[in-house]
Amino acid sequence: MWEQFIGQKGFSLDRLATLCRVAECGGIMAAARQGLPASDKTTLQHRQSQYSRQIAELEGFLGGESRMALLDRSTKPFRLSPEGAELARLARNFLVGLDDFLAEKREGSPRLVIGAGERLIQWLIMPEMLPKLRAKFPGMTSLFLNRQTQDIVKGLQDGTLDFGLLRRGLVNANEFETAGSWVETYHFFLSRRLRPKLPAPPTVLNLGRYPLAVLEGGGETRAAIERLFESAGVKPNIQLECSSLTQVAQAVEMGYAAFLPHLAKGRMSADIQAHRVAGLEALDVEQTLAWSKERALYRPVLRKIAEALAAV
Repeated sequence: MWEQFIGQKGFSLDRLATLCRVAECGGIMAAARQGLPASDKTTLQHRQSQYSRQIAELEGFLGGESRMALLDRSTKPFRLSPEGAELARLARNFLVGLDDFLAEKREGSPRLVIGAGERLIQWLIMPEMLPKLRAKFPGMTSLFLNRQTQDIVKGLQDGTLDFGLLRRGLVNANEFETAGSWVETYHFFLSRRLRPKLPAPPTVLNLGRYPLAVLEGGGETRAAIERLFESAGVKPNIQLECSSLTQVAQAVEMGYAAFLPHLAKGRMSADIQAHRVAGLEALDVEQTLAWSKERALYRPVLRKIAEALAAV
């Protein structure tokens, strides 16, 4: 059946690659701007015209006289239609699979893109997973992207991510395969210089005196910490608000106390203590490595990579 695509007007790998580029960037204008300095308006206009023409030619090939709409032209800027997004996903899987084949034959290693929260990148992927990858797949190019949960799910679905670290309970077993399990348990961190020794086990009554670094805003973690102190009738001594848990971890090294996932301990100095405190069990989260079942059909190497990562 694939013979219908050979030597046909309006159909080519270049046109499919353009469709994938537009899908990843969110529109023709954004795709045309990619990698260009703001002053290069000539190249920008040329790319816009080229991308619009290539997609129109694909539409003509796919739909004949009826023309299948790959772009939703009722929006500003134009975005891919559902049919366009589906074709982009299929094309990306094919092109990435071909890229894997060439990389393996020419260089011996594929390219890998993983999406995860910044704390997981810094505390798990970089120190624990990356050495495994380099040992198992020497020469492989890796890209680690800081992404929110909904963006990780979308990236796995549309093929812009090979793997994502997700909460176990958020993984759709019909769409994704999983491997490995990493449970994040929250502990109370502080420097020995700040407090030589805490009672075992420490309680909230012992912790209210310490200068606390917390996440800004009213997120789940911040709310749970505040409820913990409130239930004990103790006012938390909040002296620093941060925009990420990695910033909170830096604050601990500077002399603040904080509640953090235990994964942070491995990246801190020996002077930092971590104590489990009763009452924060609701914040414990199981993370797992997820990837698209469909994408694995085009990239069989994903299962080999997953096996190496799950061994961490």
